[in-house]
Amino acid sequence: MAIQIQLNKSQLADLKAIRELGPEVLSAVVDRIDSLQPVPLAPSELQKAILEVIEGNEEAVNSTLRQAISLASLQRRRKLDAETVVIGIRKGLQSASMPWDGTSIAKWEALEPAFRRLISSKNVEVAAKALDLSYDYANLLQTTRIVTDVRPVFDNEVTKIEGAVVSFTLRLSYDNSEGSHNLSLAMNQADIKTLKEQCDRALKKGALARETIATLPFTVTISGSDDYEPR
Repeated sequence: MAIQIQLNKSQLADLKAIRELGPEVLSAVVDRIDSLQPVPLAPSELQKAILEVIEGNEEAVNSTLRQAISLASLQRRRKLDAETVVIGIRKGLQSASMPWDGTSIAKWEALEPAFRRLISSKNVEVAAKALDLSYDYANLLQTTRIVTDVRPVFDNEVTKIEGAVVSFTLRLSYDNSEGSHNLSLAMNQADIKTLKEQCDRALKKGALARETIATLPFTVTISGSDDYEPR
């Protein structure tokens, strides 16, 4: 099944950075990724491996990681093979709002065998699937804040302040298929203490689960425990 991938400015910039690496360097990147044992679950592990090969070029490191994870995920979701994706990218480059010239396309085509290996790497595939599973929920939390309010208590004649009440508001921002949403919940001091206790308890559970599963013959990662964020 032939496809054409519509490429935005960010994707075009990533592919340009990858193109400039050249076939030999990209092949070395794939070799390093494929050598990782045990199989990496966190994208940050792939990031470190890529950095070992193209040290000093942070833009190319991040571009390579983003496209590897993104396109491996696309293959799995759409049930596409790597060759179909590579052809779709080439068509996308040729039909972009600012299409690449002949020289740039030729350089990319020379890179395609290494790029095909990158997006079909088992280690990239597993890391991409683990990342998808980490965020495969109906609602995804984006930000949290606890706002502290101090509200004055006036006398009946409003001539002086008799005292003050301190209260709290938990503000959540989250995303779902319908877009971004906000939710505000009033809290008291007891609620804050309970929330803190539950957060500490959840962290202990996660650490214990990780330690326990680590005794089994496969790796485990805690969602959000590394410094890589999907973009």
